Amino acid sequence: MSQTTITDFHGNTGTAGTAPALSNITIPDAYRDRLETALAPHGTDDHVDSAGGDVVNVNVTTSIGHPIDIDQLVADTNWTTHATRSNHGNISFPATPGTIWLYPDGSVVLTGNLTASEIVDAVRMLHYRLRSLGVDTDWRPVTVRNVVVQFDSVTGRDRLNLNAVAVGLDDVEYDPAVFSGVIYRDGDGDTCLLFANGETVVQGAGSTSEAVQRRDELVTRLDAYDLLDG
Repeated sequence: MSQTTITDFHGNTGTAGTAPALSNITIPDAYRDRLETALAPHGTDDHVDSAGGDVVNVNVTTSIGHPIDIDQLVADTNWTTHATRSNHGNISFPATPGTIWLYPDGSVVLTGNLTASEIVDAVRMLHYRLRSLGVDTDWRPVTVRNVVVQFDSVTGRDRLNLNAVAVGLDDVEYDPAVFSGVIYRDGDGDTCLLFANGETVVQGAGSTSEAVQRRDELVTRLDAYDLLDG
């Protein structure tokens, strides 16, 4: 079998079996389009500019299409030197600016402050590395599970009275001895963290546009109860 030099996520080189050219590892258009729709609905790759917020974390799931023997993968290769094993049998690789998790059932999770293009590049590189080692991989649907968006000023005001917010709104938790912000759950699985300086963080959204919608709904509720006066 011919040998080819491969490079791990930290730039270390080694040899493996016959590998396809990286240029031949192409992401299906539908795969790329779905990511770009979820993460860049406002015309930018990593910012929610029109809403004054920034994507600070993304959780994306996909699969290589079949189970994989991770113990054998680690034993047979040297590009997993920087990987981290967990007690659940999965393995993680640094993939700046995020992390790739590969599980024995073949499922893949990416987390981090990732743009659509960075996710595409990371998954493409993972397929390339595995195929370089003789591991067959298939393209399976990609799902954006969680987009976390931080808004510098949810209300356009510098200060909010969190005690008043905690009393005036339903579905909130507020214990300043434990956490400095108000935790608001909207009933749809999303969570908003609201802070005294007006900053808010939306967690659990499936896209940046959904996060913006949740932010707007929160502002509407705050305004309805006269809680925007600080």
